[in-house]
Amino acid sequence: MKKIGWRFRLAILLIILAIIFYFIQYLIFQKPYTELFYIGIDISFIPIEVLVVILVIERAITAKEKEIMLEKMNMVIGAFFSDAGTQLLEMISTFNPDTYKIQNKLLVDFNWEKKDFNSIKEEIKDFEYWINIDKNKAESIEFLVDLKLFLS
Repeated sequence: MKKIGWRFRLAILLIILAIIFYFIQYLIFQKPYTELFYIGIDISFIPIEVLVVILVIERAITAKEKEIMLEKMNMVIGAFFSDAGTQLLEMISTFNPDTYKIQNKLLVDFNWEKKDFNSIKEEIKDFEYWINIDKNKAESIEFLVDLKLFLS
């Protein structure tokens, strides 16, 4: 025999409680017509109540899923840069002839404050990145081979 899940048991319990409450209300007021009228009204509003509950719960679940996804993405990015990303960026930056323009400004030390990070952040946004890889230069071919080995 299949085991009954907690959701099904909860649903049965809530239905039984509703029947008990309606029965108690009937015993107190002794008006079956009124009770049937209110039951009809309650049943009529069930779709609206379900809609409201679904929208609220769906929004909460979506927000939580997004938060979890961003947290995982940050972990992956952090792992990438702590393990391989910094070395990869260093390799790639050797093929940008304009790297010298900002490379000294990127040397972070313990004296840096939030304004220093914000300042360099704006400067990096405005920096034009490009890579000059020439298929006829040995160092370019060596870089691409090393890159392929590095990423595999």
